[in-house]
Amino acid sequence: MLKRKRKLIAMFLVLAVLLGGLQQTAVSGVKAQASVKTQTAVNNKVTVRTQTADGKNTVKKSNKAKAKLKGDSISEPADVTTGSAIYDDTLPTMDVSIKQGGSKQIKLKWNSYEGAAYYTVFYVKGSFHQTPDNSGNTSESTNDGKTENLSQKTLYNETEFTLNVSRGENYSFCVVAYSGADVALARTDRLTSCIPKKNSVRFTRLSSRRVKLSWNKSKGAEKYIIYKKVNNNKYRKLAETKKLRYNDGKVRAGKRYKYYIAAVGIYNNEIFKTESNAKSFVIANFVSTGHQKYSYHEMSGDLKQLANTYSDYVKVNVIGKSNDKRNIYDVVVGNPKAKKTMLVVSSIHAREYMTAQLCMAQIEHYLKNYNGRVKGVRLKSTLNKIAIHYIPMTNPDGVTISQFGISKIRDSKLRKALYRMPGAKSTSSWKANARGVDLNRNYKYNYHAKYGGRRGGSGYSGPYAESEPETKAVVKLINTLKNNTKLKGTVNYHAMGSIAFGSVRRGIKKTTKKTTIKMYNLARRITGYASSASYEKGGKSVGALREYTMYNKKVPSITLEIGVGGCPLPSSQFGSVWRRNYSLVIREARLLG
Repeated sequence: MLKRKRKLIAMFLVLAVLLGGLQQTAVSGVKAQASVKTQTAVNNKVTVRTQTADGKNTVKKSNKAKAKLKGDSISEPADVTTGSAIYDDTLPTMDVSIKQGGSKQIKLKWNSYEGAAYYTVFYVKGSFHQTPDNSGNTSESTNDGKTENLSQKTLYNETEFTLNVSRGENYSFCVVAYSGADVALARTDRLTSCIPKKNSVRFTRLSSRRVKLSWNKSKGAEKYIIYKKVNNNKYRKLAETKKLRYNDGKVRAGKRYKYYIAAVGIYNNEIFKTESNAKSFVIANFVSTGHQKYSYHEMSGDLKQLANTYSDYVKVNVIGKSNDKRNIYDVVVGNPKAKKTMLVVSSIHAREYMTAQLCMAQIEHYLKNYNGRVKGVRLKSTLNKIAIHYIPMTNPDGVTISQFGISKIRDSKLRKALYRMPGAKSTSSWKANARGVDLNRNYKYNYHAKYGGRRGGSGYSGPYAESEPETKAVVKLINTLKNNTKLKGTVNYHAMGSIAFGSVRRGIKKTTKKTTIKMYNLARRITGYASSASYEKGGKSVGALREYTMYNKKVPSITLEIGVGGCPLPSSQFGSVWRRNYSLVIREARLLG
């Protein structure tokens, strides 16, 4: 009996062992199957690459729950990175609208496509051009032939896309709809758009009732719309044109006008537009000659007005800065590309500031009559052949001291030094610059350092030739004109005495002597000024501009001393000075041209 019980226990133990092994096997099988499913799910995570406009790739992984398994087969995903779907003409076409979203934004909008899980917007600066490389792959190139990587943006649950762009650049777009299995379902057409480049309007007064508006070609525009406002009224559409200019014959003195230009491009039946900044225009005389103290500040404002009103006829350049950081201007009247030039220099001596007023009045008079005549001279014809360069105020710091005193010098160190100089107590007769140097003794002709004693209101030649920024600016311009054009002659305006200087010493170049004498004789006939013969019997001038120009630079040169009596000249003399000189420079230009 005992033996039978032992046998039964042994059998049960064997069965238990067998059953335990089977259970272990089953559990292991279940774990293995789960592991395979997990690995499959990990391996089938969808990778979405987003490429920015600068070519940098970012990778985002999406744990989409949809499996890619269909029995034993796996559907092949579209190649999202290269954008091959945008060239697949077998795909259905989706509608898309491309509009201007802001001044520098392009906005795309499309309807959702049935079955689409997400959309990828492909875009490139330029146009799409599919070009195979050596390996058979494709890339996109712009219109100028430069290869660029395709940029893209993937969107979920969105059917709009906005891109910040540069004006005047073409951008091409294509939107592709993808299924959850990354299969391309449909695409839009490949479309190109451009927001036109911003430009700016320029004015040229043609007469007292007519102004020409002009502007540069705006890349991306096919036409231009001109808007005009009179005084404080609303803007109205004036005209539409494909040209780069428009003449408005309905302007009058006493009214203020404002204009702006809209550059318009039409892409995919949508309007893309960029507006220029509005600019003002008036028919008016700007240079005032009815008061004595024509200042640097007033001159600078007048130059801005003249440049705005007569943009085709005049250019204003800054050729240097004074010691107190005021601009030294070069005002170019006429064709800036003319092969011949002449130079007019005034207000070298501070108290002689009526010469700046005279030159500015001459400039405006010639611009107003550019399409007509002055004393028989056809200005347009003459100024097309020879451009006149004016330096109307060579010594702006000195003029400021003479007119308003040393307190108006902004630099504290200059101001402090000026108060200790001779002449500081009577600045109305100041001739020098803000460092007490007489600029008409600072040029490299018969120069003597520290001639005239010490720094002060007049006479001091400076520590060395061309020590002053004003002198350097004039010399630099003379050299530039000589190197790049035929500098035919110079006119220097001073005050006082109503005298013309044009004598020539021996040893000068024959052509320089001959032309100088012609200029001198013409100036005396026009102005009626006295001969300088009695003034030139003494020795050589020290560091004077006229002699430097003639003898060092071999350029014909004359000097005219306007007015009578002491300087500063009273405003009552301007009328007489104007009558004698208003036509002089343009007639000298005709002689030299």
